[in-house]
Amino acid sequence: MITNGEYFTEVRTSAEYILSLKKGNMSELLDDYTDAHKYNIYHSYNSSILSYSRNDTAYNEVFGNSEIPHILEHAGIDGLLDTLAYYAFRQDIQDKIEEIEGE
Repeated sequence: MITNGEYFTEVRTSAEYILSLKKGNMSELLDDYTDAHKYNIYHSYNSSILSYSRNDTAYNEVFGNSEIPHILEHAGIDGLLDTLAYYAFRQDIQDKIEEIEGE
């Protein structure tokens, strides 16, 4: 379990790291980083991410609700929570990147 402050510190640190790379496609860098991050790897972070994220509906905004039954059928509730938390965390980092670039 992480705190709200820890979560948003990690979001900022992640955004700053990705920006420091300054190479390649930003979307691909963001995907690769989010995929390999401990918040994505360990299920125990899902509830914290979905509680603290400003983008807890990011998956639905990209894909809608039509895939949710498919995810549940093939990956179960843990798979669904993994997916929702991944997209929420990814979008929080993306938003922070945009905020930093605008400073």
